[in-house]
Amino acid sequence: MGSIGLLLLLLSVTGTGSASPYVPQTSRAKIDKVDISEAPLVKIYTTFLTGKGRPVKPETIRTAYIACANPDDPEAAPVQVAIAEEIKTFADTADLMDVGIVLPVSKRFPEEVQTQIKEGLANIIGQMRKEDRVAAFVDNGVGIVHSSLGAPADAAGYITDASPEGGGAFLYSGLERAITTLVEQGDPERRRAIILVTDGFDIETLRPDLVQTRLMDLYMKAKAEGVIIFVVMYKPIISELVPYFEGMARKTKGTYRETTSADGILRNVNYTFGEIYGQLVVEFEYEDVKEGDTCNFQIGFERDFGAAVNTRPFTEVQFEKIAFPWRSLIIWAIVAVVVLLLLLIIFLVVRRILRKRKAKKLEQNDEALQEKVEAGLVCGKCKRTMMAEWDECMFCARDAEVAAAAKKEEKAKKKEEKAAAKKDDAKKDAKKDDKKKDDKKKDSKKPEAGGGQCMSCGRVMMPGWTECLFCKAGIGGSAPMGTPMAAPPAGGVAAPPGGSVGSAGGMAVGAAMMAGGGGSGGRAAQGGAPEAERVCPKCKRAMKSHWDVCLFCEAGV
Repeated sequence: MGSIGLLLLLLSVTGTGSASPYVPQTSRAKIDKVDISEAPLVKIYTTFLTGKGRPVKPETIRTAYIACANPDDPEAAPVQVAIAEEIKTFADTADLMDVGIVLPVSKRFPEEVQTQIKEGLANIIGQMRKEDRVAAFVDNGVGIVHSSLGAPADAAGYITDASPEGGGAFLYSGLERAITTLVEQGDPERRRAIILVTDGFDIETLRPDLVQTRLMDLYMKAKAEGVIIFVVMYKPIISELVPYFEGMARKTKGTYRETTSADGILRNVNYTFGEIYGQLVVEFEYEDVKEGDTCNFQIGFERDFGAAVNTRPFTEVQFEKIAFPWRSLIIWAIVAVVVLLLLLIIFLVVRRILRKRKAKKLEQNDEALQEKVEAGLVCGKCKRTMMAEWDECMFCARDAEVAAAAKKEEKAKKKEEKAAAKKDDAKKDAKKDDKKKDDKKKDSKKPEAGGGQCMSCGRVMMPGWTECLFCKAGIGGSAPMGTPMAAPPAGGVAAPPGGSVGSAGGMAVGAAMMAGGGGSGGRAAQGGAPEAERVCPKCKRAMKSHWDVCLFCEAGV
């Protein structure tokens, strides 16, 4: 062990301050992950660093162009598909992370270097988000001690309290323990990362081929579980081992940094935390994408200063499902509402201004008009210009004459209409009077109720008859209404003019019998033999010989 310690001491002081060929000195950007779960909304997680390894802030980026590249034809120009709508950092998202920190605290390092590293790392870890979790893995020279995966403050305290116990190195054991802890205790939904602070030395082996095999095993395990490894190399013991550490960091989507001072360790660890939390999240709407489309995304960044930086084409992604663009719809709806509100505000403001101008102009016109009225230049009533020689407004006088003539004409028209209506009423009244006379004349020709002479047969009707029962019974006559009945001669009946003796005798006899309310039959009156008296079976009254029916029952008496 003594010879090994001497060798380590000699190697530790032979480091140079020259820049490592494995650390880029120019700005660079790389795509870490592409999220198309909410397509057509696409999120591209990107690392963008300056030449000194510092993360680039989103506010310094002027534009981010997104394109689909053709990796099979490097000379073909990428096809631009969008311009980033929003660029934010990992710290601005709701995504959480688990972090493991592997660092040596052994007697191989000077005490002031150990103190500076511990205090600086504890301060950096203490500034992490409370929702994130950290575990510290300390190589104290005799083995690996570590804290559980928990709050950043607990890990910071664990690092501060760590003390060196020996001069050994257990790099691979510490890295393997960190990977295992993040896999077993960590959350696969969180972003998982390891920050490895090392000088590249491990007492397990110094042979490059064995180191390569050991690192390859750790790399394969980390990559399979999605664990990112960031390496901060401090004065590498064996420079031939550096490419293996750089390759492990790069292939797990981490970053390799190198320094030769304790201050450099803190600065590079700080840059590493800045890179983790400052990872850019580029969001955009891939408008023309369809299900089944594929794309090798590539981003070109333009900053306010410095040259443009392009990423390399990312691994091909395929859009298997396209969701309805609710986000775009909501954004456009909000924009439309804002535009409508702005237009409404502009309309109200302009309308108010125009109304004020109009009111002011009307007021000025009224004042000017009043001055002209007072000066006698304008009529105060019709507001029309008057001639200087006018004593009164001729326009108003003319209008008054026209109005008076129209009123007179209207009055005459109403008078004519009234006279015509009166004449029509007189005609109607005359027609009514004529009708009344006609009705009265017709009524005078009607037989009186309860008796009178029949206008058809000339016989006298009994009181209570409403019609001539002689006519109804078929005992007709030809004497017109109003013809006086001749007095019957002795022994016979005088015939009326134009009638026969028989009929006249029948009429006279019937009239005499009806007028007398009964009596013997016609034949008895003429000297014939008397006939047997007939009685109505219904009313039990005597019926005349020439009655076919009872005239009393027919008359309702």
